[in-house]
Amino acid sequence: MEQTLEAPPAVAAEAPGFWLRGGALVLDNFLVSAASALAGALLALVGLPQLLRLLVNVVLAAGYFTWWPMAHHGQTLGKKAAGLAIVRRDGADLTYGSLFLRWLGYLASAFTLGFGYVMAVFTDRRRALQDYIGGTCVVVDAPVSKGRKAAIVFAGLLIPLAAIVGLVAALAIPRFASMQSLAQEAAARASLSQLRVAEKLYEGDNNGAFPKDLAALSPKYLPQTPPLLLGQVHPRTAAVTVYGAEACSGSKADGQRILGTALKDTGGWGLVVAAGAPCDGDVFIDCTHASGEGQEWFRY
Repeated sequence: MEQTLEAPPAVAAEAPGFWLRGGALVLDNFLVSAASALAGALLALVGLPQLLRLLVNVVLAAGYFTWWPMAHHGQTLGKKAAGLAIVRRDGADLTYGSLFLRWLGYLASAFTLGFGYVMAVFTDRRRALQDYIGGTCVVVDAPVSKGRKAAIVFAGLLIPLAAIVGLVAALAIPRFASMQSLAQEAAARASLSQLRVAEKLYEGDNNGAFPKDLAALSPKYLPQTPPLLLGQVHPRTAAVTVYGAEACSGSKADGQRILGTALKDTGGWGLVVAAGAPCDGDVFIDCTHASGEGQEWFRY
């Protein structure tokens, strides 16, 4: 009589809820990421090349998700906190091979943009892609209190949310700073135009004479000398530095009359008072640094 071999009995323990399981996994990933960041920083200090540091991080992750549950009855730290455990689907003992395949399944789930994890909502015994690859499933090992469940689920939601907020901030803050810098530069150019218009009006009312100080333009032609703020290059100031003929380039070949090497780079306003000099009466921004457009400020 031919004997029929039956497959090992499948695990009958209770399958956990999707959100509890997800929270446990997020906690595990957070711990691995923190350990990897610390190891990477230490290895960078000793001068280990970036490629080797990356390899160490991969080994850390593989070791945690393979060795740790093998040595702790199918539990990672996150799963232990949630009262869960990894078991073989066929009821056999866990092996390093099955757990390593399961870790590769995590990578596959990530590459599917998380669909491999979402599979646990619809599949038998709420198995995710990594469970199918490793021949495992996750079961309730020791039920935990409702308060702990809520904390783990909350952490599972909060940690990714914090990461997303951090990523958005990392992208938005430099962008905001760049926009702020552009606005400050536009304001500086607008203020320069206002001063030059006010000076022309002054010249017209004073028989072609230029003001000896920009304060002479206020309040008739300008409410006050506008302040300048050139980003991180110079602090906010409305100070005026008066130059003599030494600030004149002596050449109009490129349309520029101010000699940058003669400037004090104060970050304020510059005014040339030198009768007979080619740049007499010129008002400019006394800064030799480049603007966001790549042009030195005194050249505007």
